[in-house]
Amino acid sequence: MEGYKYQHNDKGILSAVVESGDNEGIVPRSIKHVFDLINSESALGHKKFTVSCSYFQVYKEKIYDLLNKAHLKRIVTDGPGLKLKLVKDIFTVENLYTFECRNAEDVLALYHFGLKNKVVASHNMNSASSRSHSMLKLSVECVDSKHPDNIVVSTLQLVDLAGSERQSLTGNVTSKESIDINKSLLTLRQVITALTEQGDNYVPYRDSKLTCLLRQSLGGNSFCLMLACLNPCDQHIEENLSTLAYAAKASVIVNKPSKNEDHKTRQIEDLKMQVRILNEELRKANETIAFLTALTGQSPNLNFNGVMSQGNRNSQK
Repeated sequence: MEGYKYQHNDKGILSAVVESGDNEGIVPRSIKHVFDLINSESALGHKKFTVSCSYFQVYKEKIYDLLNKAHLKRIVTDGPGLKLKLVKDIFTVENLYTFECRNAEDVLALYHFGLKNKVVASHNMNSASSRSHSMLKLSVECVDSKHPDNIVVSTLQLVDLAGSERQSLTGNVTSKESIDINKSLLTLRQVITALTEQGDNYVPYRDSKLTCLLRQSLGGNSFCLMLACLNPCDQHIEENLSTLAYAAKASVIVNKPSKNEDHKTRQIEDLKMQVRILNEELRKANETIAFLTALTGQSPNLNFNGVMSQGNRNSQK
């Protein structure tokens, strides 16, 4: 997961995220890198990849599909958003449009389409300020022809967080929007703080739709990266320090991701590994026995269970 928290400025974060050409942004670079890795693995011939893409925003604590124009009409009427569903400790969005993508160009086309549907507004410090948090989600399924029943699933979630706001500086913007943005960012900070503290602390994921959706990215089976953007103006030094403290907290989060494999397949692989280890130990034991036999000229009298061999028992009779 990549998150962004930034200060008020005339361009916002989009200049770092979206730009193409020589100044290509983070999202295009990330998407192209994913497909570069997929293509290099596919070239080996025994792996098949399937990539699906979805894109949505959290606006006024409601979830709207950025790739479904019909659903976006609900924003105008302040209609209901999409519902969250908890499945195996992972929050998912119901009825979300998901598209299969064959290459980076397909994903970028969807990304730019959804970007045009984001809720933005103009205020004193930004001509196109994001009024929502948006999440671009890529799901990658990998099937190995050597193990066709073992499907490995990975997810990349690119998150663009709306910036925290002070109405005294931004001026004429909707107060409800600013309150919801600041509330969700505060909850995110509380979640990050709880995850970095030792002990079994309560983590308030459910206090915000944003933190529900980021639950797996922040404290689950994943790597988490937060990119903090600062404003070089002296007048924003307090906000810069606050942003740095915010990001520093996130950098302390320690997760231990594991490969998303089928449980039975993983168990079989573990048993195969144990067999390989035992076979190696048996080989070394046989080599030791053969060495001692050649050294002493005597055959071993005991088997590995510490019981006298059948030949010795017969000879004693």
